[in-house]
Amino acid sequence: MRFAARRFAYAISIAALATTTLGAANADTGDSIGTAASVATQVTGKTAAQTVMLKTGDGVFQNETLASDTTGIGQFEFRDGTKLALGPGSSLVLDQFVYSGDTDKAKVVLNLTQGALRFITGNANHDAYQINTPTATIAVRGTAFDVYAKPDGEMAVAMINGAIEVCPHHGACRVHDVIGKFLAMTTDGVFSLRNTWDGTFLKGIPFKAALPFISDQSPLVPALKGSTKVVSTYLSATGDTLKKAVKGIGKIPLFNPFKLFP
Repeated sequence: MRFAARRFAYAISIAALATTTLGAANADTGDSIGTAASVATQVTGKTAAQTVMLKTGDGVFQNETLASDTTGIGQFEFRDGTKLALGPGSSLVLDQFVYSGDTDKAKVVLNLTQGALRFITGNANHDAYQINTPTATIAVRGTAFDVYAKPDGEMAVAMINGAIEVCPHHGACRVHDVIGKFLAMTTDGVFSLRNTWDGTFLKGIPFKAALPFISDQSPLVPALKGSTKVVSTYLSATGDTLKKAVKGIGKIPLFNPFKLFP
């Protein structure tokens, strides 16, 4: 009888420990803030608890670091309708995500530590969105754009739709709303608007590495593709025809997204 009681007490303590451990894990990750719409090659998600190989359909979480290998592409949709594509060799931290249907109280903060990103705003107010690079902050205004940031902070932006404001850590902000031109920024926060990708900025970074989703949109889901006209304009500025980039794509469906959430 005494042995049975001890065995029962031991079983209760083990169950309690398992429950505590599970609760701690859930508290660490929380509810997912978005879902992987498409993952190609290798994209990882790193939280405080673990690093996992992401696959299509997986959830992603606040404070998670998304990283792609040299050929990896990850495409994601978030609960507010934000969509993004992470290019090869890139790293992005999902720093802050607050959204419960109240667009006035939403906040979405992403940290692009290096690499290529296509970003399309969701349903929250425009001032809810903020993208940080190593040397600047990008505020969006109902926008679709591509950006590439080097680890040292040098960057370039190509607008697909709308406008952004880029504010370097040291220097005056600059609004960019010119489709077909590249806004370049040095590590010191000096801006220039470029008509062509001529190798004088982001030296050593080829166009297809910096702006992979303009160079070739075929890997993208429909909701992340830009219009044929816009893509053709940028490609003409590179002196590279790259016909595959504009083949079979239509107008960017900013208000016709693929839906992963109810």
